[in-house]
Amino acid sequence: MHDESQASQSLESREALLREVLQKEFGGMDAAAWGAVAPRIRWLQLAAGEILCREGEAADTMYVVLSGRLRASRRSDGEDRVVGEISRGETVGEMALLAGGVRTATVQAMRDCVLAGLDRAGFVELARLSPESVMRVAQIQMQRLQRANLPPSPFKKQICLALYTAAPGVDSSAFARDLHGEIAKRARTLLVGSDDAPPGGRTDAEVGQRIALWLSEQEAATDVLIMACGTATTTWTRQCLRHADLVLLLAPPGTRPSVPDNLIPRGIPRTLVVIHPDGGREPRGTAAARSACGATAHFHLRRNSAADLLRLGRLLTGNANGIAFAGGGARSFSHLGVLNALEEHGIPVDLAAGTSLGAIVAAGVSLDLDLEELMRRFRIMVQRNPTKRDYLLFPSTSFLSGKKLDRLLPHLLPDSDIEDSWKDFACVSANLTHPSAHVHQSGSLLRSLRATVSIPGVFPPVVTEEGDLLVDGGVVNNLPADILRNRGAGKLIACDQGGPTASGKGGDTPKAIAIIMRSVVLHSRITGRAWRTAADLYFESPVNDISLLEWDKFDLAVSRGYENAKRVLEGVDPSEWQ
Repeated sequence: MHDESQASQSLESREALLREVLQKEFGGMDAAAWGAVAPRIRWLQLAAGEILCREGEAADTMYVVLSGRLRASRRSDGEDRVVGEISRGETVGEMALLAGGVRTATVQAMRDCVLAGLDRAGFVELARLSPESVMRVAQIQMQRLQRANLPPSPFKKQICLALYTAAPGVDSSAFARDLHGEIAKRARTLLVGSDDAPPGGRTDAEVGQRIALWLSEQEAATDVLIMACGTATTTWTRQCLRHADLVLLLAPPGTRPSVPDNLIPRGIPRTLVVIHPDGGREPRGTAAARSACGATAHFHLRRNSAADLLRLGRLLTGNANGIAFAGGGARSFSHLGVLNALEEHGIPVDLAAGTSLGAIVAAGVSLDLDLEELMRRFRIMVQRNPTKRDYLLFPSTSFLSGKKLDRLLPHLLPDSDIEDSWKDFACVSANLTHPSAHVHQSGSLLRSLRATVSIPGVFPPVVTEEGDLLVDGGVVNNLPADILRNRGAGKLIACDQGGPTASGKGGDTPKAIAIIMRSVVLHSRITGRAWRTAADLYFESPVNDISLLEWDKFDLAVSRGYENAKRVLEGVDPSEWQ
């Protein structure tokens, strides 16, 4: 951190930026109030990763964020816990300043930031001359407290995206134009490149300061700022990467994308966007590509797919549609009927999660299989019932050997990595060794599915490389809609089962297995009902009179799921899900 009076940015430019923020976020300030407060302002510039204030320090100044984004965290049980983010137009440190206490959180810059600070005496003067501004500060604080009680959302008030070409072979200019056009349908969006930046500056430092100020001015005038960096490590590129909330690393499939060391400041998230020339070949090697460029997330985009571009636009603006499928044996076939109804109604799905058999449905969605193909593959499951005539003569850890299940899964889905799915996917199993939920979001797709369907006592558990035992996720989280929120979903669709309960029949299956299966999901089925009100769309297919192991009721379960979903969707406007 350094006093910005030493920088080359002019006082007039900074004051103009501050007044613009005050006008937009606080309703402005009259000339008398501005004249009294302006000399007391302390201008600060933070580099990405720098600390503004630490928890427990004396509070002597409040700040207004002019550009950038900061993260507030508190120390709890020996760990730093993130409690919120502060973006342009918001204040930092106002409560501690008013109460005369100490800082209640450590605040760190997530990217380069420009702030205006006002000490206690200046704040008292502001309150005297412009009480409306102080009321607005109080409103911002109340809104922040209300947000703390809501589920986290990936949506940011403003967002700055940097596009960096991490491997040759992509048309980054075309991608930038397409992305700008898509996001512009949802928010005020501005696309800038190096040719747009103002000239001037005798040294790299002066050029960098000029670009930094100019980017802040552009950010102030829009909701989403897209900065096209190209590949060259110029001053323009470095400043754009420092100014970004998120860096999109562009690369074609089958390459090893890379980023020069220290080019992107630590702490700024990176998403690898793999741009496929078409959808003819399934993605491969995504995990290695992510590792090579330091990305923590990825996105597969087919250049000939308008749906993929729409999906990326929803994800980047916090409007992605996530769908979660509950486990429930043969009852989970009802999810296919729900998918059919959603498709007919025009509601797209961007990412999927599931537990047990619901995870297999979610995997089909993530692989972008059409409904007809999904139905065909599930009929294979019905025909080869993995629970029929697979009993062990002398059971030790399970009634069934699991061999039929092991042979069946490769006929349903490919033996690929989760990262190589077209859409984001996750599933849940239960860790018996270290009692907890295990979220599968990387690695072998089939092995993850084998874990989440391994009903304890029915199928043998899956053993991890560390020696942990994993079983059916229904033990801990049978309807994993919660994990979708953390993976970028702005809207949640929860697919559950309900209706009158079956009598417990199960063909030639021993009653003990049916009892175990029902017991596995009992607790998390009860807790999963909370999604009736928490989800944006909640489907409870009336299939509880179908036994968990009645595979021959496939068509009945699908039909009931479809008919119930059609009723739920009456009055739902599909345009709100685009």
